[in-house]
Amino acid sequence: MKIQRFVLASLPLYFLSVISTGQTAPAAKKVHIATYKTFAEQKTKFGYHKTSRRTYKIQRILPAQISYGEPQTFERAALARTAAPSSGPYYPNGQKCSGEIFAGTDRALAKTHEVTNGTDTSFSGFDEFYTSGLLKPDAEMIQYTPPITKKPESPRVYEEKYNILIDTVYIYGIYREDDNDFHMIIGNGKTGSSMKLLNAEVSGLPGDTNDSLLIVVRNKIITRFGDIACKDGAYKPVNSWIPIQIRGSIFFDIDHKAGIVGFGIYKPTTAWEIHPVTGIKFLDE
Repeated sequence: MKIQRFVLASLPLYFLSVISTGQTAPAAKKVHIATYKTFAEQKTKFGYHKTSRRTYKIQRILPAQISYGEPQTFERAALARTAAPSSGPYYPNGQKCSGEIFAGTDRALAKTHEVTNGTDTSFSGFDEFYTSGLLKPDAEMIQYTPPITKKPESPRVYEEKYNILIDTVYIYGIYREDDNDFHMIIGNGKTGSSMKLLNAEVSGLPGDTNDSLLIVVRNKIITRFGDIACKDGAYKPVNSWIPIQIRGSIFFDIDHKAGIVGFGIYKPTTAWEIHPVTGIKFLDE
């Protein structure tokens, strides 16, 4: 009797052997594949995330290994200039780590509303955008006159009044903050010294309007990755980043210094962000 063995090498958590005693082998049992939404429940470090065209190996980064960059850590003078009341969420219906409404305070209006009276600019790739000159030096923005404050109503300054479209960027990781924003660490798809990264935030929804653009983006993220909880940690593709097209408004986050937000080596070296993200297209679907 000839014995045939089939091993699903791509599934390190599940192994299935099929033994054939004749010319016809029995149908293989369907094996469950962990995805973003189930990692935390299964307490696994690695799993697989499937699309219609490819499968990604995903590493779960524990919550303790994520750096959120708050409270703000600029120099004392800058702290004094940017201080804001330490009250609850700006939107009364926002709840920390719960629901879809933005549950933060700092620059709440700017973070949850796209630019409507600015300039629209398109780029073919991340590097073209990153070196375009739109992202003014952090030191210049920190010392902005008049100062950019952390007050909820703090308006966008001139340098932030740009909507951008980038045809191809890559997701290096995603997680959820307690203000209900989904943080995506995006970049140019490279590693090592050539790697360039930026924080892109799928914002919690504004509590003062029904913003269809932001609703569509959040629904796409949740459909693709599951409704990640803020206590679940971050999820990073291993050796193969997720390609997307992205639209959004650029924003300088006065909350934190460059190189703080993110996890591991995946921390942008600027406090500039795309915030809010107003459009996303997954290029692997």
